[in-house]
Amino acid sequence: MKKLFVFLFASALLFTQSQCAKEQNAFDVSYQQSVVSVDKNSATLSLTINASVDLSSQGIIYAIDTANLWVDSYLYGYYGYTGNEGGKLVDLDQEGTQTYELSNLISATTYYYRPFTTYNGIVQYGPTSSFQTDCGGLGCGPAGGTIIYEDGNGGGIEMASIDVATYVSAGCTNYTYSNISDTIGSGLANTNAIINQCSSSSYAANLCANYTQNGYSDWYLPSIDELQLMHTVFQSGDGNLLSDKYWSSSVSTSSPQNYSKAFDFASGTVLEFYRSSNYHVRAVRTF
Repeated sequence: MKKLFVFLFASALLFTQSQCAKEQNAFDVSYQQSVVSVDKNSATLSLTINASVDLSSQGIIYAIDTANLWVDSYLYGYYGYTGNEGGKLVDLDQEGTQTYELSNLISATTYYYRPFTTYNGIVQYGPTSSFQTDCGGLGCGPAGGTIIYEDGNGGGIEMASIDVATYVSAGCTNYTYSNISDTIGSGLANTNAIINQCSSSSYAANLCANYTQNGYSDWYLPSIDELQLMHTVFQSGDGNLLSDKYWSSSVSTSSPQNYSKAFDFASGTVLEFYRSSNYHVRAVRTF
């Protein structure tokens, strides 16, 4: 009798587990997804869904990495959220083919996306795909940045896709840096000189030298002429550049002990500021 009871209990448990498994996979769905168009800061995705049930919702999740491609990711918070690092777009109970307009994207950046469907609180996901936004400017550099200068021999300068830092200072005050220049091509030497002569890791030059994008770690703080190249290629607000001031690695000609040069993308002018002032930083690299 005891053996029979154990057998019946085990059978009931297996039946319950089987039912739970069926409930967790309560609907069949197929996904067909494609990229319709991509430019520097936007993309259009197409999604065709066929399901065995009347879905509660369907949508697209996208991000600059694969860690947040799930419905309850803290990055998104609620349906309909979109930001430059990712987002979540939802249609309620709509099968067939839908298009999703993604905006405010970062140029020269790979985005990953996958579709999802929900039914009775159960979420199912489609396969993960990817696309890369255009670089703009003079094209994409080897590190996936935007080319702002070409030397005519296959080389040039590319700009990082995003700001390295927001509101940081330019370096040591009460000190006159040596071997600093304004010219195109001098930013790397400027950056190395600043780092060698001013040791703090929180200053603009050090942050650029420690920046990595797509496996490339040879970035530097641009000279003032290199910053002006960015303005030549990009108007204010484009290229993910803010309508604000950005530090260069060039120092003031009138007060080199305490002031460095910055470029104001709002007005298109070169300015000089006390080095403890806090402004934006965008790195560049030569190739």
